[in-house]
Amino acid sequence: MNYTLFIKNNFEYTKIMNTIKHCFYIEKELPNNVFKNEYKKFLCEDFDLILDEKFLENLKILSKLSKDKYVILGILDKKNQSFYEHFGCFNVIKIPIDITNKEFEEIIDFEPQKEYQSVRYCYNKIIYLSQSEDWIIYCDREFEISILALKNNYDIEHLKTLLPRWISIEETIETYLSPMFTVMPKFLKSLNMSKTDLKKTLIKNYTNLL
Repeated sequence: MNYTLFIKNNFEYTKIMNTIKHCFYIEKELPNNVFKNEYKKFLCEDFDLILDEKFLENLKILSKLSKDKYVILGILDKKNQSFYEHFGCFNVIKIPIDITNKEFEEIIDFEPQKEYQSVRYCYNKIIYLSQSEDWIIYCDREFEISILALKNNYDIEHLKTLLPRWISIEETIETYLSPMFTVMPKFLKSLNMSKTDLKKTLIKNYTNLL
C-alpha cells in the first residue's frame, strides 16, 4: 500500500475533521461519553477485532444497511498531529467499502516510518466514521474495547444477529473489562476511579436508549 487512500487536500481534511467533531467529543476519553447526543444505541467488541482483516466484513454489513460507499478511518492520538509535516498527507484514510480483506489488512499494517507505526501497533484512539454518519465506532486500545454507536433508527436486536460478536456494555464489562481491571490495578489508579464507579459510568454512558 502507498499513500493513495490518505487525505492530502487541506479543504477535504478540514471538512472531514469538522464532521468528526460533529459526531464525537474528540476531547473526551472513556469512560466518559465520547459520542454526540444523536447517537443513542451502542454495541461493544474487543479492541483487537478492528486489527483483524475480517473486521472489514463488519464494515461491509453496516455500510450495506446505511448505503455507504466508503468509511473514514481517523486517528485521535496527539502524536498524530505532525503526520502531515512528515509525509505530506493527513493520517485520515478514506476506505472504499468494496476493497478486499487483503487490501484492508495492508491499510492497518501500513507503516510509513518507525516513528509512525501502523494502525495495528501504534495508535490508542482510533475512530471509524460512516459516509452517512448513521453509525460511528470509537476504538480504545487502553480499555481494550471498541464501541459502535448508532442513530435511533436502527434496530439493535436485528443488528446483533448480523454482528453476533458485538455485545452490550454490561456484557462487555463482564466479559472483557472486569478481568482486565483485576490484572491491571495501575490502569484503574490512572483513571482515579474505583472499579465500581468505572462500571457505573460506562453503563450510564453506553446503555442503549429506546
